[in-house]
Amino acid sequence: MSEFIIEAIEVHGEDLLLYLAVVAEAYEEAPRFDQRSVEGYIALVQSNNRLKNIVMKDVKVEYTPDDPYKTHKEMVQDIVQNKRLKIYTGADEPHPTMSNEENVDLRTIHDYFAHTGPVRKRVKQGKPIRTHGFSARGELSAYLVHAKLAPPEAVPVLFTEVVGQIAYFTVTGGYAPQKAAILDGFDYYRIGRFTNEKRQKRFDELKQQWENEGKIDVRVKGGITITKENAPWKMISRGAGKKVGPRG
Repeated sequence: MSEFIIEAIEVHGEDLLLYLAVVAEAYEEAPRFDQRSVEGYIALVQSNNRLKNIVMKDVKVEYTPDDPYKTHKEMVQDIVQNKRLKIYTGADEPHPTMSNEENVDLRTIHDYFAHTGPVRKRVKQGKPIRTHGFSARGELSAYLVHAKLAPPEAVPVLFTEVVGQIAYFTVTGGYAPQKAAILDGFDYYRIGRFTNEKRQKRFDELKQQWENEGKIDVRVKGGITITKENAPWKMISRGAGKKVGPRG
């Protein structure tokens, strides 16, 4: 399954950066609450409740107000060696739709199935892990695992929670404001593809600017300029990265 998931990220390097910039702009312009998202969040919470039972039968889940793991490998090893998973319970701000408990459950499902599920076997075998970590690319791979577990009606809001937030963090370096919205114009199963002309046109504009000027001007937080020198290359590599989303 993990090989298919990696293939589903259809943009790499500079194009992945440009794609994340388009997603970040979409997240920025989205309302804090979009009525269209309600059905998706109901389905996501119901799915998480079912999946949580599987998690609880396999590992001991410990909740903590502090970020529990410094690295992706540390989290995977805790599950493999100690049958334990620590979950951060903090919230930077309330979510418009989910309760804090529901948000924490989302993290639990995401970390257990999406971040660690595809790589536990490699850790047991003592092999290095380079995918599904805390970088932007790792978060995208984890999202695609999670999307295969979620009901179809929940996938658009899962995209907002995971891809939207990691895109915003990659571009701005700060955590995204909490939103319950649907980001239109993206293929939620094929990272890098767009489903409307508006998003594709914006990607093409950024690509042309990047090629002509060596920079892009991203429409978030009043305007952020990313150059070849200050671009977050580590975040879009297969490196470990920093744990970002989903986060309350």
